[in-house]
Amino acid sequence: MESGIGQYKKMWLCLLILLLFSGNCLLAQKADATPEVIALCNTDSSAVKGTGFTPNGDGTDDVFSFKPVNMASMKVLIFDKDRNILYKSDKLDAKWDGYDLKKQKAKAGIYYFIQTGLGLDGKTYEQKGCIKLTR
Repeated sequence: MESGIGQYKKMWLCLLILLLFSGNCLLAQKADATPEVIALCNTDSSAVKGTGFTPNGDGTDDVFSFKPVNMASMKVLIFDKDRNILYKSDKLDAKWDGYDLKKQKAKAGIYYFIQTGLGLDGKTYEQKGCIKLTR
């Protein structure tokens, strides 16, 4: 009886793919007779983000951060359901701390954002979404 990877190749009809993350690239290695490494790099511009945060001062998830990828410039607007702007930034390291423009704590709830920017590829990008603020 075979052992190791040879045994698994016969047991499975599909390819075994090992995924490794390296920066903005996804590396995959096919488990077949001649392993091949494939690099799928994120060359598009974007601002990767989560969906919520808890600005309660405990040091965990106290700010909502936009993490730009391949962006030359970026603008962010965060507003409430009544379209009142609570936060705006034109910095690449935009972080909302849960306070409005008047330095008042925003209430727990759902807020909305529009992120626009210029990518390093010269294209204009826009992302829209919502943020859950939990106190």
